[in-house]
Amino acid sequence: MKKRLLCFGLVLVCVQLFAQNYDIQRLTNNDGLSNSSINIVFQDSRQIMWFGTWDGLNMYNGSGFRVYKPVPGNPQSISNNIIRDIIQVSEDILWIATDVGINRFSLKDRAFRRFFVDTLQAGITNEHSYHIAFDRSGRLFAWVYQQGLCSYDPEEKQFHRLQIAGDMNIRSMVFDDHNNLWILTKEKELHKLFFNGGANIPRASEISRFPLISEVESVFYVDHYGLFMQATDGTMYLYDNTSATLNETAFIVPEKGTVRDLCCRDSVLYLGTDKGLYSYDLRSGTSLEMIGNCSVLSVHCGTQNILWVGTDMQGIFKIVPSQERFITYSSQNVPDFGNSAVRTFCEDSEGNLLVGTKGSGIYNFRRDEKSGRLVLHTNYRTEHGLTSNSVFTITKGEKSTFWIGTDGNGHQKPSKSPPSPGPYR
Repeated sequence: MKKRLLCFGLVLVCVQLFAQNYDIQRLTNNDGLSNSSINIVFQDSRQIMWFGTWDGLNMYNGSGFRVYKPVPGNPQSISNNIIRDIIQVSEDILWIATDVGINRFSLKDRAFRRFFVDTLQAGITNEHSYHIAFDRSGRLFAWVYQQGLCSYDPEEKQFHRLQIAGDMNIRSMVFDDHNNLWILTKEKELHKLFFNGGANIPRASEISRFPLISEVESVFYVDHYGLFMQATDGTMYLYDNTSATLNETAFIVPEKGTVRDLCCRDSVLYLGTDKGLYSYDLRSGTSLEMIGNCSVLSVHCGTQNILWVGTDMQGIFKIVPSQERFITYSSQNVPDFGNSAVRTFCEDSEGNLLVGTKGSGIYNFRRDEKSGRLVLHTNYRTEHGLTSNSVFTITKGEKSTFWIGTDGNGHQKPSKSPPSPGPYR
């Protein structure tokens, strides 16, 4: 019990240190998450979030979770509850790697199809026995422990063995923009493999070991930049595949921690490590600790400027820049506003806002030049010329005018924008 309380206290401390510039929401078992250790965070093409945990696949729509676990006797359920990776190759299909098998999940039918479930020799277990990745052509590849590399044929709907990398014990694999497959082994050796041949059944050339770093701890590919590699001494390098040059970055994980995952947005890397979450600006070379005292297993740069962070035993952090948050205007912070339901609003070219209500007329909010916030300027009611205080719609017309629809007779048009007290016509 003391250990749980201590971990919770550490999370609160590190979040408070960072909360000045960001809004942070935490999702845990209390919110419906099946497990608080998150191996993988993924956002599909419909902007639905998926969290692969140590106990189930979680779908999150912004308000609630739906959990997928193996169902005894149901071959259309997911093959294992430990989720390692999630990728999307086509619009309606997710591919999920687990500790026992690879699964093809139909978003339309909500059904799983299992692959490689019974292929491992009895009694032999290995963490990360299955890896999945797809190249720039959308071809899906899988590495299976004891079997090697396989490619998926979408027409035959089955995998074909490529007779390569069967003797390797792979830690991770990733494609670059030249369709080279980079393979990192558990012996910390980095290898490069190039594919050619047909679209459905590619042919693999020989594997060549990367010579510039003797021992590699982790490797990731970032569009428009290249391969980011971490050496065992903690140093991060950027490898340009076109020029074949390796450059050392200014970022080093404290205490020689390991980078578990990263993503990039607007030339800023977000790096999840076993020491915490860090940002690294690729232009200035400056770094910032965002969350400390926390093992981060997965990070994802999602839509709407949201950064999703999956941790070990501490759930998910949803991080949004403070300037992206919603500002609420109500009777609590704006006198004489918020007593009637808002039916419509319309913004003019200068950022001023007209708010139509059910019973309180129209509120005119002006944009403050210094702060940029909206400030209540005037409330227009029937005594100012409105035929009714119940406003249904406001729409912008020509030459800085607005058309107003109310519960009264006809429609109205204020004489100028934004309106000032006086009669309407």
